[in-house]
Amino acid sequence: MQFTYFFRDPRPHPITPSIHRQPSRPLRRITTGAVVAGLFTVFGIGAATASSTPPPLPPEAGLAELIRYAVENRPDLKARTSRAAALAARSEVEGGLPDPMIGYSYFAERMETRQTLEVRQTIPWPGVRAARRDALLRAATATESEAGLAGLALAEEVTAAHAERARLQGLLAVLREAEDLESGWITVVQSRVEAGAAGPADLLRAEVFLESIRDEIERVGEEIQIADTELNRLLGRPAGAGLPRVEAEDLVRAAALLRSATAVPETGHPVVAASRAGVEQARFNERAARLAARPDFTLGAEWMENTDRTRDEFRLMVGISLPIWGGRNEALRTAARQERLAAEASLDDNERLLAAERRSALDRHREAQRRADFLAETLIPRTREILRLETEAYTGGSGDLFTLIATNRELLNQEETRLAQEARALRAAARLAFLNASFPGFSPDQPQRSEQP
Repeated sequence: MQFTYFFRDPRPHPITPSIHRQPSRPLRRITTGAVVAGLFTVFGIGAATASSTPPPLPPEAGLAELIRYAVENRPDLKARTSRAAALAARSEVEGGLPDPMIGYSYFAERMETRQTLEVRQTIPWPGVRAARRDALLRAATATESEAGLAGLALAEEVTAAHAERARLQGLLAVLREAEDLESGWITVVQSRVEAGAAGPADLLRAEVFLESIRDEIERVGEEIQIADTELNRLLGRPAGAGLPRVEAEDLVRAAALLRSATAVPETGHPVVAASRAGVEQARFNERAARLAARPDFTLGAEWMENTDRTRDEFRLMVGISLPIWGGRNEALRTAARQERLAAEASLDDNERLLAAERRSALDRHREAQRRADFLAETLIPRTREILRLETEAYTGGSGDLFTLIATNRELLNQEETRLAQEARALRAAARLAFLNASFPGFSPDQPQRSEQP
């Protein structure tokens, strides 16, 4: 699956692919990842995952419950926290001493010294082990922050899919209302044709309009199935699994829910936390590179058995490495310094991008909400009143069917635009929640923990 990177990778040594990306469209065309997932399901690849029964989803689950369900049941989030735990465990290895070496010698020919036993221990320069350990600990912190960031990105995608389902269900309800209204018109038009007050063209025009509405209903029904499949994918459920019922009013309720959760966590946004950990990791790596030119020490002890003497011999030894390859050490220092500069620049850029994105998302939300409110409170009520008056006039024998159909089509367009703007406002609110690291049902400060044995 391809990702579009948005934020810069904060780490000097990326452990996993960055998930700092722009939110995907709520209903994408078939992507490569979706095709691969579909083939895996059809041909039974990964049967262990496909055959497992997903946890039950409450039938009345709202947006917060959907987000919580997705975060708790996505293996990729658990994998990220497991990687962070693995890095933290590896830090203890880097911070420890190398394994000692023990040697034994036995002389086959009879000599004064029959056998020897020696033990040696290498000790790095003071500060080297601590620098390497702390660098890995910061890498673990960055990876754990990325796990929280992945949870936020998943919550945003779940919200977008939820918005698309609500929009389509609302549009389906509007189309069915128009179908019922148009079916009533057919009876009126037939009566007028029989009375000679209208021609056959009026009846044909009404039937064509009714068929076009029914075709739209069929099209929206197909899009609803696609939207359900997309949400099930995000939830980690089979494509045909049942989902909670949703309606157009959920667009407004979900947007209000997201606007109420605007508090940035105390640790800051995960992308900033990961960037700061990346800077600290780079600084420890730079310190370790500077200490690479320092020698290592070797301490040892040797015991020798003497067959021709009254007592055995015992000696101590001290060795020191010779870091004489200056070009290699200078290259290490240069690389570490450049990585630190890159990490610091990435931190500054991510903080700037967060601030700019917050303002842009807020403007998009306000603009979409304004248009939706204008349609719902002004244009649609007036158009409905016009349609009512024209329907009464046509039923009374003085109206024009063409004008009546045009008004009904305009009302349908306005309703579809209102639903689209409400869905757009909800997606903008989801983007704000992502940028504020605050989603109902998920906190990046408490990502999915890996299971401990």
